[in-house]
Amino acid sequence: MIGIIASVVDGVLVGAVYGLAAMGLTLIWGVMNVINLTHGAIIVLGMFAVYFLTTAAGLSPYGGLPIVTVLGFLFGVVLYWISVNRVVGRPVLMSLLATFAMNMVLIGLGNPAGALIGGIALGLIEGLATPFMPVSWTPIIEFALFVATLIAFPRGIFAFSRS
Repeated sequence: MIGIIASVVDGVLVGAVYGLAAMGLTLIWGVMNVINLTHGAIIVLGMFAVYFLTTAAGLSPYGGLPIVTVLGFLFGVVLYWISVNRVVGRPVLMSLLATFAMNMVLIGLGNPAGALIGGIALGLIEGLATPFMPVSWTPIIEFALFVATLIAFPRGIFAFSRS
């Protein structure tokens, strides 16, 4: 009986995380008409940050939550100005591609240095492509570069083979 109650509690807690994520996606879509695919990666990053503060810094999860909330908000503002701000009011596909590219950068593809280089490459593409072509092509080029990188370097840009 206790196992069933624990399973129900666990299911409700996991379901609450999913529900909060879905509410955030719905709110972003309803207010800005933007499909934000980075939403899940940011939620997971926040969870890991709370876990890190709990285990490494010795804070209680509730003590780490305000810190992570503020840092997550600031991180979200930075992501907004990097990728979403440029596509608000444009066709939905542009927001989908821009946030998908940022999502792929966020998900440390196995190496933080590779993610940093990928982020810089995306920034350079946005900066260098827009004077020569319509801004609407930028997410398409970024997505194509992402796919080409995954094909050329399936284990990551800086992955070394292990014997």
